[in-house]
Amino acid sequence: MIAIDGPAGSGKSTVARQVARRLGFEYVDTGAMYRAAAWIAVKKNLDPARPEDLRTLLNSWDIRTEDGGDQTRVFYGGREITAEIRTEEVTARASEVALNPKVREFLVLWQQKKIASGGVVLEGRDTTTVVAPRADVKVYLDAALRTRAERRLLEYARRGINSTLDEQRKKLAERDRQDKQRAVGPLRKAPDAITVDTTKMNIEQAVETVLRICKTRMAEPSVPGGFR
Repeated sequence: MIAIDGPAGSGKSTVARQVARRLGFEYVDTGAMYRAAAWIAVKKNLDPARPEDLRTLLNSWDIRTEDGGDQTRVFYGGREITAEIRTEEVTARASEVALNPKVREFLVLWQQKKIASGGVVLEGRDTTTVVAPRADVKVYLDAALRTRAERRLLEYARRGINSTLDEQRKKLAERDRQDKQRAVGPLRKAPDAITVDTTKMNIEQAVETVLRICKTRMAEPSVPGGFR
């Protein structure tokens, strides 16, 4: 099992997906699950801070995910909502929903069941510290704030969303603050995680770096026969 975390815009999703593909592992995008929870909250006009709304949100959980190549496909009750969970409204709401301890507890347990059989590459902001603290390989991807903002701006441009570098820099800085200061599952580097700074790397270089880390770990006597 390989767990990859780090701040937004560091390349987690792209790198994790390609590493999984190269190793023949399943890719698990934990962030998509929080977006799905936020999507339910938006569609049903729920506020997880209210106990009754929280119960409705968790009881409404009928989410299924599958690998869609370049993007994780997400389904709710059999209907695909992949594009809908990546709107500006849901993205903003996901940060709020993720701050709720009960939502995080529910989703962490759901994620742990999903990865229990091993053979996965999972990524998210608490995968190495909370979701999979016993992962065979832990990688913390990082990059300078300006670099992350530039990447997010390019991503938005590809999706036809207008923005500016300054706007993305401010959003990412605020997201970093929220992720690091939240009470449950804060973003932090696990003591045994290996840091990979992708500031001056392209995607292929980042992928190759993580694969080298995995191969080195696989060769260690403590991992007979490879990863779980």
